[in-house]
Amino acid sequence: MKPQNKSQYLLPKFMLGIIFLLSNLACSPPVGVNNLGDIQRTFSETATKDNQFDQNMLSKTSAQDIDGASLDSVAISIGYASVLDQLNTLPKEQIASLKDSGLWGNVLMLKAMSQWRLQKYVPALETLQKIDEKTYNSLGNRDKVMLHMIPGLIKNDEFYQQLKQAQGKPVNAEEVRNIQQGFSSVLSTLHAALDKSNGNQTMRRYMLISYLGTYKNHQDACGLSAPENRRECINNKRCEAFASYIALEKTLDNSASSTEFLNNIRGHWLGKPNADKLRKAYQRCEAKE
Repeated sequence: MKPQNKSQYLLPKFMLGIIFLLSNLACSPPVGVNNLGDIQRTFSETATKDNQFDQNMLSKTSAQDIDGASLDSVAISIGYASVLDQLNTLPKEQIASLKDSGLWGNVLMLKAMSQWRLQKYVPALETLQKIDEKTYNSLGNRDKVMLHMIPGLIKNDEFYQQLKQAQGKPVNAEEVRNIQQGFSSVLSTLHAALDKSNGNQTMRRYMLISYLGTYKNHQDACGLSAPENRRECINNKRCEAFASYIALEKTLDNSASSTEFLNNIRGHWLGKPNADKLRKAYQRCEAKE
């Protein structure tokens, strides 16, 4: 098996395990829902592995590395499937207790997130539609933002699959335009959602990483255009992406791991390995406004 292009692994799901902290579950669970904490822990552990998998894939170069990563991917899928199985088999009395305690929205979010990561996109959207006004109001701010983000992230995944299928083979101009416009629409949705973070740095960090990951996919989609049309496509969201990177820097500390993470994003996602050059490019964008 030959190593594949690293960009093919870069879906915007970094820090899933960190961001999806169900705030309402931080307290002691009510009587009758004691195993919900166990389900949450399974999700958190799986999401952390999912997060680490993506970060590791940035440095995978050999076929052996990627074969080993495939085994990690299987383990991650098993974890999410376990969460779904446990949620789908909750006894009626436990469901009633969760609803009475205002935790049913958290359960539905756990379910939708697991379905999303297992690429069960239609079921994930159907789960989100079950969150009525009362259930929505019981959610914490982070969960509310994620509820609005998931449909966009699903769209990113779907257009990403179309992008993979289109790469390396002849595609007509309409197909190319649809893929590019699809990613552009997701970027607009994620950019608008930034205002909903309400100053939560962890939430904002996740949203910025999601934006930059989708931007990388958008750039790859621009590569499908005829050479004379690529620059216009690439420049379409370029300044927004640079601004998102600058904002992301402000949410991270100065540790070696953060520095390495930013280096990878600049090099693999933004095509700007040098931080000073990226900042100068961003300053040129600001000067045009």
